[in-house]
Amino acid sequence: MYDKRSSIPRDVHAGPGRGCRRLAGWECGRPGQQRRRLHIKRVAPWRMAGGVAGTPTGRILTAMTYRRLTLILLGMAAALLVACGGDGGGSSSSHTVSPRTPESKVSTGIGDLDQPLNTALSGDEIEMARLTGYQRANCSPFPSGDSPPPLCRSEEADKTSVEVFGTVGCDGKVAWVRPEAVPDAYRSALGGDTVKLAGVYAPKPPANRFDSQYVAVMTTGSSSGVAVYIRNGRIGGLEDACGNVSRLLGPDRVASFVIQPTPGAGTAAAATP
Repeated sequence: MYDKRSSIPRDVHAGPGRGCRRLAGWECGRPGQQRRRLHIKRVAPWRMAGGVAGTPTGRILTAMTYRRLTLILLGMAAALLVACGGDGGGSSSSHTVSPRTPESKVSTGIGDLDQPLNTALSGDEIEMARLTGYQRANCSPFPSGDSPPPLCRSEEADKTSVEVFGTVGCDGKVAWVRPEAVPDAYRSALGGDTVKLAGVYAPKPPANRFDSQYVAVMTTGSSSGVAVYIRNGRIGGLEDACGNVSRLLGPDRVASFVIQPTPGAGTAAAATP
């Protein structure tokens, strides 16, 4: 049996009737014998089930308690970090623009054309990057000429075959973009809020750059725009209109129109519908 005041068996409290007297603890022993002192620590009965501090069971309980507290604190810190918009890393200079919602999807009935065309119109640079058709080209540490090769990186030897994406500038020369920079190229060319389709055609040489099957011309302002080169359901390259969208729709480029030019976008009277 246990005394209601503690978890110590009742007969331990025998006291003077059994040769014990209570001082700082219990001193027990028969007359003439050396008395021994029993120091008894009172412990509330409800603590016995979980283990008494200082015993092995108590130490295990304490470790488990600290572990639970640590996990709780870590969870609270993670929740606070997410609420504040942090990601645990350094700041990034890239800025992701939410895709636009086109007024209506374009349907030409050509599967390899419709998907990249509508993706370009949406302004989703990540999806455009996924649909990019890269080329292989040998790099050079000193690119030059009318059609310069890609620039080699410091760790790449001359004529190393690299994966690139082509963009045509106002001088007609191709600038090569590495895959990690392609989303930025799309954002720069098609990331505005005023992108509209001006026309789609099958090109004729020499306008069929990047072995393209189709060219979609899009306006990004009153006179600015870009040509999107498409082949086998992939975006193969971009060309800047350089302030003259109509030149991207001229008869010297168009073999036949898939989608006729919108009014004011340019003229292509000689093209066959």
